[in-house]
Amino acid sequence: MLGIVARKADSWNSFGTLDQIRERNAILDGHCDRIGRDPRAVLRSLYYWTARADDDCWASLGAFHEMVGRHREAGIEEFVIDMPREGQEAVLEKVAADVPRLRALTSA
Repeated sequence: MLGIVARKADSWNSFGTLDQIRERNAILDGHCDRIGRDPRAVLRSLYYWTARADDDCWASLGAFHEMVGRHREAGIEEFVIDMPREGQEAVLEKVAADVPRLRALTSA
């Protein structure tokens, strides 16, 4: 599948553990290299399934930033994240208010 992504896709969405994401990104990079495509031409996104994740990114603003930071280091550029559980809406509001700063960090 990642060979097809390397040849045809402008973006690729994955899910899984941080180690799985790193491994898949490396495989995709290898496919891109083999066909002479810049691996950065394929935007990498993550579906973060909070119910299955090791860490609850909605536990605090810091937890959210840590999750995003770890995955950014692994090559993820965009995030699709499940809604927080009941009682965690305040963290979502803080994250939403912080989006302009986060975008500035990721575009730097």
